[in-house]
Amino acid sequence: MEVARYDSGFHEPHLDVIGPDGDKKRIIDYSILENDQALNVAIQDFKNNWMFYAERWDKWAEEKK
Repeated sequence: MEVARYDSGFHEPHLDVIGPDGDKKRIIDYSILENDQALNVAIQDFKNNWMFYAERWDKWAEEKK
């Protein structure tokens, strides 16, 4: 299970994929986009995939019990 976190730290937009242990599993670079464009990508991603992210999180939380 992983968590998706969009970030623009250091002025470089990217997506961090974080595992249940808190470690970054991978980084997807969006530096070709301006921050406002990357924000729109993030919003659209969460709108389209929120159920998947919620189910993945619930499954991880259940396994931690």
